[in-house]
Amino acid sequence: MIERKIELIKILWSGPYTPDQIRNNKKIGLYQIYGTHPIYGRNVLIYIGETTTSFIDRIKAHQNWMQYELDELVFYTGEIQSEEQNNIRYIKEAEKMLLYYTCPAYNSNLISDYMKSKDFDDFEIIIMNFGKIGSLPYEVSTFHYDSEVWDRIY
Repeated sequence: MIERKIELIKILWSGPYTPDQIRNNKKIGLYQIYGTHPIYGRNVLIYIGETTTSFIDRIKAHQNWMQYELDELVFYTGEIQSEEQNNIRYIKEAEKMLLYYTCPAYNSNLISDYMKSKDFDDFEIIIMNFGKIGSLPYEVSTFHYDSEVWDRIY
């Protein structure tokens, strides 16, 4: 068994917010959008995204499809809880992992296979979700994905 270091990414989630409430948020991080899906029903996780500019900018970028939603959308925002100055690499890695493990209906990129960023090649990653997490699991990790047991199966 190869010994690897563990990188812990903690995310503090808040919400729920309406689109108008989130438009004033100038912070960076991750966000979840809940809405109505014709198969999965109402108030379900339909999208996970990240922003390294501001939540305001990202919500504006989604207006092209949000305006056609049948019911009011609900948002949750997540901020990385880290001492590190540059949270951007954590934000991007956390988005990829959460997309892979939750497969929201409106996301099409990054959900078919999880590929760890080069920054994290020597690490196992654990994401811990805190606060108002919506439908997200409390923890997600690469331990299952990177397990050598898969080599015995295939």
